[in-house]
Amino acid sequence: MRESEWLDLLREGNFDWFEELVDAYKHRVYALCYRKTFDASEAEDLAQEIFLQFYRKLPLFRGEAALSTWLYRVALNCAASYVRKRRTPLLPGAPPEMASEGEPGDELLERERSETVMNALSRLKNKEREVLELFYFQRHSTAKVAEILGIAPRGVETRLRRARESMKRALAGTGYFEEVTGDARNGSIRALV
Repeated sequence: MRESEWLDLLREGNFDWFEELVDAYKHRVYALCYRKTFDASEAEDLAQEIFLQFYRKLPLFRGEAALSTWLYRVALNCAASYVRKRRTPLLPGAPPEMASEGEPGDELLERERSETVMNALSRLKNKEREVLELFYFQRHSTAKVAEILGIAPRGVETRLRRARESMKRALAGTGYFEEVTGDARNGSIRALV
């Protein structure tokens, strides 16, 4: 079922399609949660909380943006609130999907590299982390990121530039920074460093 069909059912007061939406977006929401919590169990709990909040807020949906855009906005707000309330410091690790295939030594180097990058990400300002999350990890276009964040596309470009500079400073001296060009975006952590 497509988003337009979900919206038609929503307008009719029918929420039977919600499980399909969860199936369609659960991996992206989980990945966002993992990058906020750096813990698989906490990420799962947070993702469930996000979908629960989203479901509760569905009657308030006005249709001014795409349903998926609204879901990401709810997810970002919920995750940011979770991080603010968190009492223990972040101890970043590499998300499971970042593990590389190849030689055993390569896996260890990739894990170290991922942990270094995730640590650098955890030290960024929330606005910088959000824009990097949506652009590089969720692979949204600049226009879609602007829609989700409620800012102009030029604002997204400015935040991306600032976030890249902050990452460059955070990774200085680690040996993991390579200059990023506009063509380097491949949706992976390698595009950031």
